[in-house]
Amino acid sequence: MEEQGLDPGVLGLTGPAPLAHGRGARYSEAWEYFHLATARSGHPASQYATCRLCGKQVSRGPGFNVGTTALWKHLKSMHKQELEKSGQQSSPHLEVAAPALPQPLPRAEGDWGQLVEQMGALATRGSQREREVERREREMERRERAVERREWAVEWRERAVELRRRAVEEEERALATKMQELRVEREELQARLLEACGREIAFASAPAPLPAAIKEEEEEEEEEDNDNIMESHLVTRVLV
Repeated sequence: MEEQGLDPGVLGLTGPAPLAHGRGARYSEAWEYFHLATARSGHPASQYATCRLCGKQVSRGPGFNVGTTALWKHLKSMHKQELEKSGQQSSPHLEVAAPALPQPLPRAEGDWGQLVEQMGALATRGSQREREVERREREMERRERAVERREWAVEWRERAVELRRRAVEEEERALATKMQELRVEREELQARLLEACGREIAFASAPAPLPAAIKEEEEEEEEEDNDNIMESHLVTRVLV
């Protein structure tokens, strides 16, 4: 993780870096522009040195005063003017003897370590929050898809119910038409039955003819037949 644009003066980090433990007064001039965070108990020393000018962290390798080549490269590329002003644009590997320098304020180093730790914790929490937001977004998308599927299923069922309702209405209309036809047919049969019953009742209620009257009618008919026969003979004779 690299942090840029931090003001070392504001953080209380001005002053030379701490001396190397067990190395006497020999130190690299590059460490005048860098410092290490105080190592916490149970944790190894940081592999990065923080530039006092810009706040950027530069990998320096394990141990103190080791890997100063990367520190010099950073100074020459990013802070060349500051090196020219101080007259310390020497070889990256030049080691000079120097008197013992006072230790920097432990509180400043401790504050910087706490700040780095807090920044790391903030970055971790930010990453965790991003993952949590992504997880929630995926969960929301999953729920939205589930809601869409349920809505589609409800819509499909509504269409099926509507089709079934229309089919039932068609069946009801067809049944009503058939019942109307049967009703008309029944009324016609009832009318015919009443007419037949009326004729039977009228025939049964008519008085029977008397025998004498029937005999007279037969005699009259017989006389008429005889007269007709005689007339026929007379006509035949005349013609002959």
